[in-house]
Amino acid sequence: MDSVALTFRLYRLSWQIKAQAVEASFRRFVRACKYNPNQPRVLAGNADGGQWTDGDGGGAAAERTTEEATPSNAERVTDDFAGGEDRIAGGFDDEDMGTTVESFVAMRCKAFIHEVLPGQFYDKTIGEVGALAKAGDPMARRCMKLLSRGKYRK
Repeated sequence: MDSVALTFRLYRLSWQIKAQAVEASFRRFVRACKYNPNQPRVLAGNADGGQWTDGDGGGAAAERTTEEATPSNAERVTDDFAGGEDRIAGGFDDEDMGTTVESFVAMRCKAFIHEVLPGQFYDKTIGEVGALAKAGDPMARRCMKLLSRGKYRK
């Protein structure tokens, strides 16, 4: 074996050892930080956008009380989302109906839902979006369908 080939093999072996050391260091760092890629973050439109949150979604929209946020959404929605059954659209709980879309997404949805979810509904409650969907708003219908899909739920 000539010296050039030997030098190349030693260089490659050295690189592999360093790469494994970096990878092990990264794994230790992740364990120490208790990193969770599904931990909710504040949405990009807020001043603290992208920062980790405790799950309430942050922002002024999350500070509204349930009484303020629920117009007449105590009524049951029985359309395509409910599958014809007498329950709240998409299997949402009564509590969810007063929650903003932003908060609901932060608490119960995977991050990649932001790629497809219509952004104009983030500050509206689930009940408000359901009422818009029932009235025939196609983007509200899309929003409700996406929020109810198991694919996007945590």
